[in-house]
Amino acid sequence: MTAVVRPGAAGDEPLAQAFLRDALESARTRAASGAWAIITLPAPCGEPLALWDAATADEAWLWQEPQAAWSESAVGDMMTGEPPPASDLRAAIQDGWSRASRFVHPSIDAAPVPRAFGGMCFDADAPVEPVWQSFGHARFLVPRWRFVRIADSATLTLCVRTRELDHAGVDLALREHRRLSRRLAAYARPPADRAHVSAVEHLSLDDWTGLVIGAREEVRSGRFTKLVAARRSRIALHRPIDAEPVLAALLRDQRDVTVFGLRLAGATFLGASPETLVARSGQHVRTEALAGTAPGTDDDVERLLASAKDRHEQAIVVDEIAERLRSVCARVDVPRQPHAHRLRHVTHLRTPIEAELAAPLHVLDLVRLLHPTPAVAGLPRDAAMRWIATHERSPRGWYAGPVGWFDQHGDGRFIVGIRSALLAGKEAFVFAGAGIVAASEPSAEYDETGWKLRAMISALLADEDRRLAW
Repeated sequence: MTAVVRPGAAGDEPLAQAFLRDALESARTRAASGAWAIITLPAPCGEPLALWDAATADEAWLWQEPQAAWSESAVGDMMTGEPPPASDLRAAIQDGWSRASRFVHPSIDAAPVPRAFGGMCFDADAPVEPVWQSFGHARFLVPRWRFVRIADSATLTLCVRTRELDHAGVDLALREHRRLSRRLAAYARPPADRAHVSAVEHLSLDDWTGLVIGAREEVRSGRFTKLVAARRSRIALHRPIDAEPVLAALLRDQRDVTVFGLRLAGATFLGASPETLVARSGQHVRTEALAGTAPGTDDDVERLLASAKDRHEQAIVVDEIAERLRSVCARVDVPRQPHAHRLRHVTHLRTPIEAELAAPLHVLDLVRLLHPTPAVAGLPRDAAMRWIATHERSPRGWYAGPVGWFDQHGDGRFIVGIRSALLAGKEAFVFAGAGIVAASEPSAEYDETGWKLRAMISALLADEDRRLAW
């Protein structure tokens, strides 16, 4: 149910506070115990990182669409304290949204639809490494506070349990709103303040060569059409690394891709992913095949477009994604040729794919249908996952897993968690992978993973330390 209480001017803090107080009091008296109240207010059109910076809760989220078409951040988690089993999480979140009392400030034409944010690990059957412990196999947040910026307008939404709305609870929400609003109005992105490197550990070229040769022989034998090999680099720092300036660097430098960050219990998984796993809006579905990589010069792009090896690797991904979609879609549109997708550090072959569902299907069901694609695992899928689990030296954790959001309508968008890093205390773990086919050469694939690592290492380290990282 949506209610409108006292009018007020957009951006006027005292009037917004009056609206918030009245909405909280109304929610407390009307709603059933345990139900949620969702209250959306106008906000200063500031930086999404301001909410991340101002948060006192462990949980925080940041998301920016390519070209900053949509930016948002969120803090806190409504599911903390009484999390349902993973299999029931979606139903518990949907139930909370369906029973919520909703209040929208009258200056807002259309309040953002509530979303849950999070993701899943690459391999749900793999054990959880200690560094990934707070993330587990899957985690989704329903935030307490959510900031959304679209163009030159912004909103701030509070989600709270009505049983918390005694006088102390109302006063707490009002204090939080006042503090967050002022922080949004005054915040400036931090300067680069990167911790200096004390040690770097890469997978050696010899170990990588053995991994790639093993994968290539599996492909040449006919047991696989493609395998994806990944490597992890560990960067040790002199002091705990702060995710905020790293995210600020990604937001500044990686505007052509989706920038994301998820903080849980002091650890942060963040990145700048160029690859959409799946997006659903009603019956319409978008995805893409992204495979084949080169540096970004004009000559490199021409060689990539002409490369039989890269075109073959890309076609494998296109065909498999299209086949999976046809099992649930009435129509699947696939361009006949890929195009070169130029990014800051690399260029990929890309094929956008559009489809229409044959019947309604939640975006999380589409995630399970498509993940992992041959772009990050291989083909056949199940056998490729077993090969990766057996042969890669470092578990992937959430690297190459689905990261994104879903809403109360079952719509959502998930990217593939590549070009990513895990920040935990004084350590940063950076990941990159390469598709292995019959024509793959280990040294060339090592160079390719190096190009992919540069996006994250550039954001993590100062110029003088980047040289040490290589």
